[in-house]
Amino acid sequence: MYQEARKKHSIEGYPVSKDGKVYPLELTSNVVKEFPTRDNVVVLSVGGNDGRVCLPLLSDLSKNYKDVIEKMLQRGFKENYVNIIESFLKITNKVIVVLVYKPYKMLVPCCAGQLHKVYDFFMEFYREICKKYKLPLIDLSITFDYNDPTHYGEGEGDSPIEPSNKSSQFIADLVTNVIDDFKFGVDEAKIYYGCEQIVNGKIN
Repeated sequence: MYQEARKKHSIEGYPVSKDGKVYPLELTSNVVKEFPTRDNVVVLSVGGNDGRVCLPLLSDLSKNYKDVIEKMLQRGFKENYVNIIESFLKITNKVIVVLVYKPYKMLVPCCAGQLHKVYDFFMEFYREICKKYKLPLIDLSITFDYNDPTHYGEGEGDSPIEPSNKSSQFIADLVTNVIDDFKFGVDEAKIYYGCEQIVNGKIN
């Protein structure tokens, strides 16, 4: 979906090349081959741009969150996501799934509630994926506070869809916590979240 939007503006559809090569997969494979004894961990955060492309639907008063979900599903989001997961797992079993954060409230002040329902829908999908493949899940949607401008942009909420230095540290801390805590290939799926204090627990 993001690739299609970039094509409209004559921009190469990174992370997929014109010949269909997926750059992150190629880069990961090369790193694992070059450093086979190193702890190579994939942190997989996708879906934000897919959702962003569909957000304009919420500006139409005749539409709601179900239209956004339907559009993403029609474009094969679930199938593509499973393919990405399985492709990385062929290279390394150390994959951390990330549910993207909610944008700052001022991005969509008129329909924030609708947007949150989109997140709720895909949260269930991400949980099922993690349970199926026994993977850890970092939930940024409940880590970032969408009411707090210091979690976005330069710390003033001026860029409602980008993290600030402060919230970027949340992400780094969560990834570090997962690497230290989760036993890949042994543990059942677990969820991790939180900024002041990191919380984790089994995904039921």
